Amino acid sequence: MSVRHGGREAMARCVRFGILCLTWLIFLLPINQALPHSFEAAGSTKKKIPVHLRSQMKHAVVTKRAHSFGLVEYSSLALVGAISGGLAGAVTDMVMYPIEMIKTRMQTVGLDGLTLDKPSESLQVLFAGSSLALLCSPIYYGLYFAVYEPCKEFVEQRAGKENESLATLIACLLGTFSMFFVRVPCEVVKTRCMTGFDESPRAAVSRLYGKEGVRGFFTGYWGLALVEFPFNVVEMMLYERLRSLWTRRVSRGKELHVWETCIVAAVADGIASAITNPFDVIKARLMSQAGEEQRKYGGGAVGALLQLISEEGYHGLMAGCLARVLWMTVGGVTGPCHLLARARGESEGHEALGA
Repeated sequence: MSVRHGGREAMARCVRFGILCLTWLIFLLPINQALPHSFEAAGSTKKKIPVHLRSQMKHAVVTKRAHSFGLVEYSSLALVGAISGGLAGAVTDMVMYPIEMIKTRMQTVGLDGLTLDKPSESLQVLFAGSSLALLCSPIYYGLYFAVYEPCKEFVEQRAGKENESLATLIACLLGTFSMFFVRVPCEVVKTRCMTGFDESPRAAVSRLYGKEGVRGFFTGYWGLALVEFPFNVVEMMLYERLRSLWTRRVSRGKELHVWETCIVAAVADGIASAITNPFDVIKARLMSQAGEEQRKYGGGAVGALLQLISEEGYHGLMAGCLARVLWMTVGGVTGPCHLLARARGESEGHEALGA
């Protein structure tokens, strides 16, 4: 009976997970499709522009954009970034959630991924905490890109395109900081569910709030900061560099195809995830002990890092590295999906000025 009950519970989790996926897609896709339509008025004048004036108008548009990029344009960047980035992040998390769960369990003390003795229980574990993650991921991904895009444009307008790396660095830091107030509580609750300390997000929230109050939801804040700040900076800077290199050496100055963009993003994400894996281990272990009276790791993120090195050495630091690299490499489509959605709007907006 317990096995049948476990199977029904696992199936119910899968159904809820699928319903949430469809809900987000139904809600976000029409909005994302509608955004580029605001540019159609410009495209409708394409046939009225004389051929000999198009090059002059191109130059005028670029010059005007460089000198009069105002509040409306920045707001538009933030809106498109929030919707396209939130949608891409949510879809990626939907697909890669089981891999993330395995990675988290491998990084946590005493757990070695999935136990496959009881398939029904394993199926339950695969999607533990998925409902909360699916609700929150579009929000914090949307916040990240809503801040990243206008900040990067703002710095580039004032520092010049030659300082693109500086613009990327500043935008990454600000974008990461902006999403932390949503991301950290979600990660704490999700980690508790993934590692089996709590049966559901509701139970995790109840335990955390009952034991530590609001403070409990921000356990491992600096551990996540140690992961996200270096990862986002390394990943975005690698992506920009590799994309520029690929454009010059492989595509010979042509615009990258979708598959080329995905390859570049996957390589950047894989390298960045391997470099920052030790910090991800610290984050997972700190968050998994949130709400517990007896904690193995004290002294915050730095203390936990030193303790991990002394007790487990290199192997402890690289726990779950392969699963993390796989998770982040495949999940690297988040950036390309967001950038392609944004580029689609921009290309339609300037279609009238094409040759």
